[in-house]
Amino acid sequence: MRAYKGTLVLVTVCILLSAVAGAASSMFLQKLIDGYIVPMLGTASPDYSGLIRALITIGCVYLVGTLATWLYNRRMVTIAQGTLKRIRDEMFEKMQSLPIRYFDTHTHGDIMSLYTNDTDTLRQMIAQSMAQLVSSVFTLAAVFFCMLYISIWLTLIVCAVMALILVFVRKLTGRIGGYFMAQQTALADLNGYVEEMVNGQKVVKVFCHEGQSKAELRRRNRVWA
Repeated sequence: MRAYKGTLVLVTVCILLSAVAGAASSMFLQKLIDGYIVPMLGTASPDYSGLIRALITIGCVYLVGTLATWLYNRRMVTIAQGTLKRIRDEMFEKMQSLPIRYFDTHTHGDIMSLYTNDTDTLRQMIAQSMAQLVSSVFTLAAVFFCMLYISIWLTLIVCAVMALILVFVRKLTGRIGGYFMAQQTALADLNGYVEEMVNGQKVVKVFCHEGQSKAELRRRNRVWA
């Protein structure tokens, strides 16, 4: 991702704008209701000029936030696709120098899984998870300062609850990581088995091995699922 330093800076700025716009729009709704809508209730001839200006302002804030979100999502997709291409090219070059023993001890499906499933998981992490993580951090910071502005005591209560949630999430994440690795390993094993059975289907039919092959496929599929 070193080739995308400038794009990453742009993405960070857009994420910051999106987070600030989201927090600012929420704060502005309070001012819109208390400062413009409520005073006009019961007024014989209300003046809508201030309300219209406020609506235009909040509309501009929403527009900036939406454009920033669209831009950083689009740029992250470009970064993810470019990074994946480079990784696959490097993997292919690396495999050109591997000994024959490696290919004898790994099924074709297992090797294919490295180029498809594993790299696609990496693509999802770069295109979605990274942007969401940074966006969540900026949004949390913006919301935190807004909460401090509104009520300090409410902020302390929320922080205490968030601390308990973080402890729970940390323990849960440790367990999920192990299951995820096991799932990826089982998926590579399943791909290797399917590839072998498809390429060797004539041999399977000659020896009437269809039933055993289906049973083994169901077993490996259950392990993966």
